[in-house]
Amino acid sequence: MQWVKRFWCRTVIVLSLCGAAAGLMLSMNSAQAEVQTFHTLDEYLAILKSHDYKLGQWREGDNAIARIYLEAVPTLWAGGISQGVTVAEKKTIFFTSQLPLLLKANETIMIDRTRLLDVRRDLAAGKSLSHSEQQFVGQVSKVYKMPIEQPTLAKIDQLLQRVDIVPASMALSQAAIESNWATSRFATEGNALFGQWTWDKKAAIKPKQQRKSLGNYGIAAFDTPLQSVLGYYKNLNTHSAYQKFRDKRAQLRRQGKPLTGLELVQTLDHYSERGQAYVNELSGMIRSNKLQQTDQSYLRDMEPVYLTPEAPTGS
Repeated sequence: MQWVKRFWCRTVIVLSLCGAAAGLMLSMNSAQAEVQTFHTLDEYLAILKSHDYKLGQWREGDNAIARIYLEAVPTLWAGGISQGVTVAEKKTIFFTSQLPLLLKANETIMIDRTRLLDVRRDLAAGKSLSHSEQQFVGQVSKVYKMPIEQPTLAKIDQLLQRVDIVPASMALSQAAIESNWATSRFATEGNALFGQWTWDKKAAIKPKQQRKSLGNYGIAAFDTPLQSVLGYYKNLNTHSAYQKFRDKRAQLRRQGKPLTGLELVQTLDHYSERGQAYVNELSGMIRSNKLQQTDQSYLRDMEPVYLTPEAPTGS
């Protein structure tokens, strides 16, 4: 049985990884990175322990998260392993495995946001932008679907509303719902954690039942779970359906208030056809699983570890 399935050349709703902007370039296989494989849940948990990453540690106020990244969603998780643990353990393992990916995506975005803020300060001080600064703004603005040829303060402010993070608690709760705790067919076949639609036949996994009125759509597949996260973040940061989310986030920034999942999930009534019921479920999941503290979590200073699931011998 093949446990890991790879999907190459996926370009649908994924942040461009070939631009010059530092935050858009993700080297998932640097020469210094540690790469490990695991075959069972026990082996996975042993790897976490060896790097001092504890299940649900944020609940105890420990916000320093290890840079341990899953390179694929293990199909044996859906195939039986998740059924061998309690519901509480299943949830904690899911959140623990996904949190580093979400924080990595936010860290990546913050690199670009910080540089954009530097550009804004230069413009506010009446300085002329360097060629590299103009090039940077042009590249980032294209990725976030509002191309800027001549940067101005107003345009940079508009771009900054898009180039910003997503609270980890909000993303964790959505990933759990949309991927059915990483057991859905879309998660195991295409690392799709957020159920994002696409009409690109080459990058899609077809649902068993399609709504004919909406065309020949599918669920976008990704090379890795991290790319699925980046695609979800880009979706929230660019699609017109989530303008309310971006407006609220910008308001919290102006007021100097923290970006919290409980606050920002209230803007996601257009993410699902269920509307407010979906928002209520997200809020309930954040509270019941004590995910609020993950909004304060960060990746600790260590060399990254990339974990690849493999099928046990004889499976």
